[in-house]
Amino acid sequence: MATSNGSTAIRDKILASLARYRALRIGKFPCAFWRLSSRPGLTAAALQGIKELLHLDNGLTNDISVLKMGTTVGTNALLERKGEPTVLLITQGFKDCLRIAYQNRPDIFALNIQLPELLYQQVIEVEERLNVLGEVLTPLNKHQVEPALQALFQQGFRSVAIVLMHAWKYPEHELQLASLAK
Repeated sequence: MATSNGSTAIRDKILASLARYRALRIGKFPCAFWRLSSRPGLTAAALQGIKELLHLDNGLTNDISVLKMGTTVGTNALLERKGEPTVLLITQGFKDCLRIAYQNRPDIFALNIQLPELLYQQVIEVEERLNVLGEVLTPLNKHQVEPALQALFQQGFRSVAIVLMHAWKYPEHELQLASLAK
């Protein structure tokens, strides 16, 4: 069973899947049920729609083995820059990586390069480093990060993005920073 919140693209994708695979049927016919929702009740509207579609009075049934929910709420917040002001915690020496990016430009000889606005407003370079094998080259210096986080919290920042070298495989330092940020 699939549901969507607020996106024509996702809704069309689900309808195409239903038609192709006949994933949800009432009798012989593929079926989709749309219920309008608004934040913060995204899941509530989807669950209510399922209850109504399956004529369930007191809750959902165990007959639904998979429920997939598509939403563009997060993507829209990023595109419209309506998210919380965010602090980026990044391994020391990599502060400008996201600004530099790949240097892809549609016009390589353009003199006036229009860079996109960054998704974060402040950066804290974190004294830490793991190598590719997960061995600690520079221990995580929580004493350096804590006062910087506290100062930004007092300035109103409530959102933190943590991006450390090799954390995709060895997340220990990121997990420690996430705990510290909370």
